[in-house]
Amino acid sequence: MNRRDFLKLAASTGMLVTAPAALYRTTQAAPASDQLFVFVHAGGGWDPTSLCDPKGNAERADGRGPVNHYFTNQIVQLAGSPIRYAPFPDATLTTSTLRTDMPLISFDDFFTKYGSELLVINGIDTQTNSHSSGTRFVWSGILDDMGQPAFAALYAGVSAPTLPMSFLSNGGYDVTASLVAPTRAGGASGFQDLAFPNRISPESSDSTFLTDADYQLIRQAKAARLQRLIDSQTLPQVKSKMSQLQVVSLGDNNLDTLVQQLPEGGLSSGMKGQAEMAAAAFSAGLAVTANLTADSGFDTHGDHDRNQTNALSRLIDGVDHLMNELERQGLLDITTVLVGSDFGVTSILA
Repeated sequence: MNRRDFLKLAASTGMLVTAPAALYRTTQAAPASDQLFVFVHAGGGWDPTSLCDPKGNAERADGRGPVNHYFTNQIVQLAGSPIRYAPFPDATLTTSTLRTDMPLISFDDFFTKYGSELLVINGIDTQTNSHSSGTRFVWSGILDDMGQPAFAALYAGVSAPTLPMSFLSNGGYDVTASLVAPTRAGGASGFQDLAFPNRISPESSDSTFLTDADYQLIRQAKAARLQRLIDSQTLPQVKSKMSQLQVVSLGDNNLDTLVQQLPEGGLSSGMKGQAEMAAAAFSAGLAVTANLTADSGFDTHGDHDRNQTNALSRLIDGVDHLMNELERQGLLDITTVLVGSDFGVTSILA
Protein backbone atom coordinates (compact mmCIF):
# COMPACT_ATOMS: atom_id res chain seq x y z
CA MET A 1 0.00 0.00 0.00
CA ASN A 2 1.44 3.38 -1.00
CA ARG A 3 0.29 6.97 -0.58
CA ARG A 4 -2.10 6.61 -3.52
CA ASP A 5 -3.74 3.65 -1.82
CA PHE A 6 -4.04 5.75 1.31
CA LEU A 7 -6.24 8.22 -0.60
CA LYS A 8 -8.44 5.33 -1.58
CA LEU A 9 -8.67 4.22 2.06
CA ALA A 10 -9.36 7.78 3.19
CA ALA A 11 -12.23 8.09 0.73
CA SER A 12 -13.80 4.91 2.09
CA THR A 13 -13.94 6.46 5.55
CA GLY A 14 -15.70 9.58 4.33
CA MET A 15 -12.71 11.90 4.02
CA LEU A 16 -12.93 14.34 1.15
CA VAL A 17 -10.18 14.39 -1.44
CA THR A 18 -10.00 17.90 -2.87
CA ALA A 19 -8.34 19.46 -5.88
CA PRO A 20 -6.18 22.61 -6.04
CA ALA A 21 -5.69 25.52 -8.32
CA ALA A 22 -2.62 24.51 -10.31
CA LEU A 23 -0.62 25.18 -13.42
CA TYR A 24 -0.99 22.87 -16.40
CA ARG A 25 2.21 21.33 -17.68
CA THR A 26 2.76 18.99 -20.58
CA THR A 27 4.02 15.91 -18.70
CA GLN A 28 1.52 13.09 -19.03
CA ALA A 29 1.20 9.58 -17.68
CA ALA A 30 -0.58 6.85 -19.56
CA PRO A 31 -4.29 6.32 -18.77
CA ALA A 32 -4.95 3.28 -16.61
CA SER A 33 -7.37 1.70 -19.07
CA ASP A 34 -8.08 1.75 -22.78
CA GLN A 35 -11.72 2.54 -21.96
CA LEU A 36 -12.83 5.31 -19.59
CA PHE A 37 -16.34 6.33 -18.49
CA VAL A 38 -17.91 9.59 -17.31
CA PHE A 39 -21.45 9.59 -15.89
CA VAL A 40 -23.19 12.99 -15.84
CA HIS A 41 -26.23 13.29 -13.56
CA ALA A 42 -28.79 16.04 -14.15
CA GLY A 43 -30.36 15.87 -10.71
CA GLY A 44 -33.99 16.84 -10.19
CA GLY A 45 -35.68 15.41 -13.27
CA TRP A 46 -35.00 16.92 -16.67
CA ASP A 47 -37.55 17.65 -19.38
CA PRO A 48 -36.50 15.69 -22.48
CA THR A 49 -39.27 17.34 -24.52
CA SER A 50 -37.35 20.59 -24.07
CA LEU A 51 -34.22 19.02 -25.54
CA CYS A 52 -33.92 15.65 -27.30
CA ASP A 53 -37.52 14.29 -27.33
CA PRO A 54 -39.45 17.29 -28.69
CA LYS A 55 -43.24 17.18 -29.09
CA GLY A 56 -44.18 20.76 -29.98
CA ASN A 57 -47.65 22.28 -29.63
CA ALA A 58 -49.58 19.74 -31.71
CA GLU A 59 -52.81 18.54 -30.11
CA ARG A 60 -52.54 15.20 -28.33
CA ALA A 61 -54.77 12.27 -29.24
CA ASP A 62 -55.91 11.93 -25.61
CA GLY A 63 -57.28 15.48 -25.63
CA ARG A 64 -55.04 16.66 -22.79
CA GLY A 65 -53.61 19.47 -24.84
CA PRO A 66 -50.19 19.98 -26.43
CA VAL A 67 -46.98 19.22 -24.53
CA ASN A 68 -44.81 22.20 -25.45
CA HIS A 69 -45.32 25.87 -26.18
CA TYR A 70 -43.01 25.98 -29.19
CA PHE A 71 -44.40 25.22 -32.63
CA THR A 72 -44.10 21.74 -34.08
CA ASN A 73 -42.50 23.13 -37.22
CA GLN A 74 -39.72 24.59 -35.06
CA ILE A 75 -38.47 21.10 -34.12
CA VAL A 76 -35.06 20.54 -35.71
CA GLN A 77 -34.11 17.33 -37.52
CA LEU A 78 -30.36 16.81 -37.47
CA ALA A 79 -29.08 16.34 -41.01
CA GLY A 80 -28.36 12.71 -41.85
CA SER A 81 -29.48 11.54 -38.42
CA PRO A 82 -32.67 10.37 -36.68
CA ILE A 83 -31.97 12.81 -33.86
CA ARG A 84 -34.55 15.57 -33.35
CA TYR A 85 -34.24 18.36 -30.82
CA ALA A 86 -36.22 21.29 -29.48
CA PRO A 87 -35.58 24.84 -30.67
CA PHE A 88 -33.59 27.18 -28.50
CA PRO A 89 -34.30 29.94 -28.15
CA ASP A 90 -37.86 29.91 -29.41
CA ALA A 91 -40.76 32.34 -29.58
CA THR A 92 -41.88 31.56 -26.01
CA LEU A 93 -38.46 32.31 -24.51
CA THR A 94 -37.52 35.88 -25.29
CA THR A 95 -34.15 37.32 -24.36
CA SER A 96 -35.68 39.24 -21.45
CA THR A 97 -36.91 36.04 -19.77
CA LEU A 98 -33.65 34.10 -20.06
CA ARG A 99 -30.82 34.15 -17.56
CA THR A 100 -28.14 36.72 -18.26
CA ASP A 101 -25.37 34.14 -17.80
CA MET A 102 -26.53 31.73 -20.48
CA PRO A 103 -23.68 29.64 -21.91
CA LEU A 104 -22.41 30.30 -25.38
CA ILE A 105 -23.13 26.93 -26.96
CA SER A 106 -26.63 26.63 -28.41
CA PHE A 107 -28.69 23.53 -29.02
CA ASP A 108 -27.89 23.87 -32.73
CA ASP A 109 -24.15 24.11 -32.09
CA PHE A 110 -24.16 21.19 -29.64
CA PHE A 111 -26.08 18.74 -31.81
CA THR A 112 -24.20 19.76 -34.94
CA LYS A 113 -20.87 19.31 -33.17
CA TYR A 114 -21.60 15.94 -31.55
CA GLY A 115 -24.51 14.52 -33.54
CA SER A 116 -22.41 12.01 -35.48
CA GLU A 117 -21.16 10.45 -32.23
CA LEU A 118 -24.33 10.87 -30.18
CA LEU A 119 -26.81 8.17 -29.20
CA VAL A 120 -30.15 9.43 -27.86
CA ILE A 121 -32.40 6.98 -25.99
CA ASN A 122 -35.90 8.29 -25.27
CA GLY A 123 -38.80 6.68 -23.45
CA ILE A 124 -37.06 4.96 -20.51
CA ASP A 125 -39.61 4.43 -17.72
CA THR A 126 -37.89 4.68 -14.34
CA GLN A 127 -41.17 3.54 -12.70
CA THR A 128 -41.05 6.21 -10.02
CA ASN A 129 -41.35 9.92 -9.26
CA SER A 130 -39.03 9.60 -6.25
CA HIS A 131 -35.82 11.47 -6.91
CA SER A 132 -33.64 9.07 -4.94
CA SER A 133 -35.22 5.94 -6.41
CA GLY A 134 -35.07 7.32 -9.94
CA THR A 135 -31.42 8.27 -9.55
CA ARG A 136 -30.62 4.81 -8.22
CA PHE A 137 -32.50 3.12 -11.07
CA VAL A 138 -30.83 5.16 -13.81
CA TRP A 139 -27.28 4.62 -12.57
CA SER A 140 -27.50 1.08 -11.17
CA GLY A 141 -30.45 -0.54 -12.97
CA ILE A 142 -32.17 -1.41 -9.68
CA LEU A 143 -35.16 0.53 -8.38
CA ASP A 144 -35.21 -0.81 -4.81
CA ASP A 145 -32.63 0.23 -2.25
CA MET A 146 -30.60 -2.98 -2.20
CA GLY A 147 -27.13 -1.46 -2.07
CA GLN A 148 -26.62 -2.14 -5.75
CA PRO A 149 -23.36 -0.58 -6.97
CA ALA A 150 -23.42 2.17 -9.56
CA PHE A 151 -22.25 1.30 -13.06
CA ALA A 152 -19.23 3.53 -12.43
CA ALA A 153 -18.27 1.46 -9.39
CA LEU A 154 -18.82 -1.82 -11.24
CA TYR A 155 -16.48 -0.84 -14.04
CA ALA A 156 -13.86 0.59 -11.69
CA GLY A 157 -14.03 -2.54 -9.53
CA VAL A 158 -13.51 -4.83 -12.52
CA SER A 159 -10.95 -2.86 -14.53
CA ALA A 160 -8.87 -0.99 -11.94
CA PRO A 161 -9.77 -1.88 -8.32
CA THR A 162 -6.36 -0.99 -6.90
CA LEU A 163 -6.01 2.50 -8.35
CA PRO A 164 -5.95 5.27 -5.70
CA MET A 165 -8.81 7.21 -7.32
CA SER A 166 -10.33 4.50 -9.49
CA PHE A 167 -13.84 5.97 -9.09
CA LEU A 168 -13.93 9.76 -8.78
CA SER A 169 -17.33 11.04 -7.62
CA ASN A 170 -18.82 14.52 -7.49
CA GLY A 171 -22.17 13.29 -6.21
CA GLY A 172 -25.14 11.56 -7.75
CA TYR A 173 -25.48 7.83 -7.15
CA ASP A 174 -22.08 6.52 -6.10
CA VAL A 175 -22.82 3.41 -4.03
CA THR A 176 -19.97 0.94 -4.53
CA ALA A 177 -20.97 -2.20 -2.56
CA SER A 178 -17.35 -2.20 -1.35
CA LEU A 179 -16.02 -3.01 -4.83
CA VAL A 180 -13.94 0.16 -4.75
CA ALA A 181 -13.78 3.22 -2.56
CA PRO A 182 -15.20 6.36 -4.17
CA THR A 183 -12.91 9.36 -4.07
CA ARG A 184 -15.21 12.30 -3.46
CA ALA A 185 -13.90 15.54 -4.90
CA GLY A 186 -14.96 18.37 -2.62
CA GLY A 187 -13.38 21.48 -4.07
CA ALA A 188 -10.06 23.10 -4.89
CA SER A 189 -8.24 23.42 -1.62
CA GLY A 190 -5.80 20.69 -0.60
CA PHE A 191 -4.53 18.49 -3.36
CA GLN A 192 -1.17 20.13 -3.87
CA ASP A 193 -0.46 19.95 -0.15
CA LEU A 194 -0.81 16.17 -0.40
CA ALA A 195 1.21 16.03 -3.58
CA PHE A 196 4.09 18.17 -2.26
CA PRO A 197 4.19 17.84 1.56
CA ASN A 198 7.63 19.47 1.96
CA ARG A 199 6.74 22.64 0.08
CA ILE A 200 5.75 25.81 1.90
CA SER A 201 3.97 26.98 -1.23
CA PRO A 202 2.83 23.92 -3.20
CA GLU A 203 3.11 25.80 -6.50
CA SER A 204 6.83 26.50 -6.00
CA SER A 205 9.48 23.78 -5.93
CA ASP A 206 11.98 26.33 -4.49
CA SER A 207 9.85 26.91 -1.38
CA THR A 208 10.37 24.05 1.11
CA PHE A 209 10.15 23.59 4.86
CA LEU A 210 13.35 21.56 4.95
CA THR A 211 16.29 20.98 2.65
CA ASP A 212 16.05 17.84 0.56
CA ALA A 213 18.83 16.24 2.64
CA ASP A 214 17.12 16.98 5.96
CA TYR A 215 13.76 15.83 4.61
CA GLN A 216 15.26 12.49 3.57
CA LEU A 217 16.92 12.05 7.00
CA ILE A 218 13.54 12.56 8.67
CA ARG A 219 11.92 10.04 6.35
CA GLN A 220 14.65 7.51 7.20
CA ALA A 221 14.19 8.10 10.93
CA LYS A 222 10.42 7.66 10.65
CA ALA A 223 10.91 4.46 8.70
CA ALA A 224 13.30 3.06 11.30
CA ARG A 225 10.96 3.93 14.18
CA LEU A 226 7.95 2.37 12.48
CA GLN A 227 9.96 -0.76 11.71
CA ARG A 228 10.94 -1.08 15.37
CA LEU A 229 7.29 -0.78 16.40
CA ILE A 230 6.26 -3.37 13.81
CA ASP A 231 8.97 -5.78 14.97
CA SER A 232 7.74 -5.46 18.56
CA GLN A 233 4.22 -6.60 17.66
CA THR A 234 3.10 -10.23 17.84
CA LEU A 235 -0.45 -10.07 16.50
CA PRO A 236 -0.50 -10.56 12.69
CA GLN A 237 -3.39 -8.14 12.09
CA VAL A 238 -1.69 -5.37 14.06
CA LYS A 239 1.59 -5.96 12.22
CA SER A 240 -0.25 -5.80 8.88
CA LYS A 241 -1.99 -2.52 9.68
CA MET A 242 1.24 -0.97 10.94
CA SER A 243 3.01 -2.08 7.77
CA GLN A 244 0.32 -0.33 5.76
CA LEU A 245 0.83 2.80 7.86
CA GLN A 246 4.54 2.62 7.16
CA VAL A 247 4.05 2.55 3.41
CA VAL A 248 1.43 5.32 3.57
CA SER A 249 3.82 7.53 5.51
CA LEU A 250 6.89 6.83 3.43
CA GLY A 251 5.65 5.54 0.08
CA ASP A 252 5.92 7.11 -3.32
CA ASN A 253 3.75 10.08 -4.19
CA ASN A 254 2.26 10.23 -7.68
CA LEU A 255 -0.32 12.93 -7.00
CA ASP A 256 1.93 15.51 -8.56
CA THR A 257 1.24 13.81 -11.91
CA LEU A 258 -2.43 14.71 -11.55
CA VAL A 259 -1.60 18.26 -10.48
CA GLN A 260 0.41 18.70 -13.67
CA GLN A 261 -2.64 17.91 -15.83
CA LEU A 262 -4.96 20.56 -14.35
CA PRO A 263 -5.70 23.65 -16.46
CA GLU A 264 -3.62 26.76 -16.20
CA GLY A 265 -5.22 29.20 -13.79
CA GLY A 266 -6.94 26.60 -11.62
CA LEU A 267 -10.22 24.74 -11.72
CA SER A 268 -13.38 26.30 -13.11
CA SER A 269 -16.53 26.38 -11.00
CA GLY A 270 -19.42 23.92 -11.10
CA MET A 271 -19.59 21.08 -13.57
CA LYS A 272 -16.75 22.52 -15.66
CA GLY A 273 -14.35 22.18 -12.74
CA GLN A 274 -15.55 18.62 -12.16
CA ALA A 275 -14.84 17.87 -15.81
CA GLU A 276 -11.32 19.30 -15.56
CA MET A 277 -10.60 17.23 -12.45
CA ALA A 278 -11.91 14.02 -14.03
CA ALA A 279 -9.92 14.49 -17.23
CA ALA A 280 -6.77 15.20 -15.23
CA ALA A 281 -7.26 12.09 -13.07
CA PHE A 282 -7.77 9.99 -16.20
CA SER A 283 -4.69 11.47 -17.85
CA ALA A 284 -2.57 10.85 -14.74
CA GLY A 285 -3.56 7.19 -14.77
CA LEU A 286 -5.23 7.44 -11.36
CA ALA A 287 -8.91 6.92 -12.29
CA VAL A 288 -11.04 5.11 -14.86
CA THR A 289 -14.57 6.35 -14.04
CA ALA A 290 -16.03 9.61 -12.80
CA ASN A 291 -19.41 10.94 -11.69
CA LEU A 292 -20.22 14.54 -12.61
CA THR A 293 -23.28 16.43 -11.38
CA ALA A 294 -24.89 19.20 -13.40
CA ASP A 295 -25.81 22.53 -11.87
CA SER A 296 -29.20 22.60 -10.16
CA GLY A 297 -32.38 23.81 -11.81
CA PHE A 298 -34.10 20.69 -13.10
CA ASP A 299 -36.59 20.21 -10.26
CA THR A 300 -38.99 22.77 -11.74
CA HIS A 301 -42.30 23.46 -10.03
CA GLY A 302 -42.93 26.78 -11.72
CA ASP A 303 -41.86 28.80 -14.76
CA HIS A 304 -41.10 25.41 -16.26
CA ASP A 305 -40.09 26.30 -19.81
CA ARG A 306 -37.61 29.01 -18.87
CA ASN A 307 -36.06 27.13 -15.93
CA GLN A 308 -35.73 23.83 -17.79
CA THR A 309 -34.23 25.46 -20.86
CA ASN A 310 -31.73 27.34 -18.73
CA ALA A 311 -30.76 24.18 -16.84
CA LEU A 312 -30.49 22.12 -20.02
CA SER A 313 -28.37 24.79 -21.67
CA ARG A 314 -25.97 24.80 -18.71
CA LEU A 315 -25.89 21.00 -18.84
CA ILE A 316 -24.89 20.74 -22.50
CA ASP A 317 -22.39 23.57 -22.05
CA GLY A 318 -20.79 21.53 -19.25
CA VAL A 319 -20.75 18.41 -21.41
CA ASP A 320 -19.13 20.40 -24.20
CA HIS A 321 -16.45 21.59 -21.75
CA LEU A 322 -15.90 17.99 -20.64
CA MET A 323 -15.42 16.88 -24.24
CA ASN A 324 -12.96 19.70 -24.84
CA GLU A 325 -10.97 18.72 -21.74
CA LEU A 326 -10.87 15.08 -22.78
CA GLU A 327 -9.64 16.15 -26.20
CA ARG A 328 -6.98 18.37 -24.63
CA GLN A 329 -5.75 15.40 -22.62
CA GLY A 330 -5.80 13.10 -25.65
CA LEU A 331 -8.52 10.90 -24.14
CA LEU A 332 -11.57 11.71 -26.23
CA ASP A 333 -11.44 8.58 -28.37
CA ILE A 334 -11.32 6.21 -25.39
CA THR A 335 -13.92 7.90 -23.15
CA THR A 336 -17.65 7.20 -23.14
CA VAL A 337 -19.88 9.90 -21.63
CA LEU A 338 -23.37 8.99 -20.39
CA VAL A 339 -25.88 11.68 -19.40
CA GLY A 340 -29.10 11.00 -17.50
CA SER A 341 -31.53 12.23 -14.85
CA ASP A 342 -33.82 10.91 -12.09
CA PHE A 343 -36.70 10.67 -14.55
CA GLY A 344 -38.32 12.76 -17.28
CA VAL A 345 -40.74 15.54 -16.49
CA THR A 346 -42.71 17.95 -18.67
CA SER A 347 -45.48 20.50 -18.41
CA ILE A 348 -48.55 19.38 -20.36
CA LEU A 349 -50.48 22.44 -21.40
CA ALA A 350 -54.16 22.69 -20.55
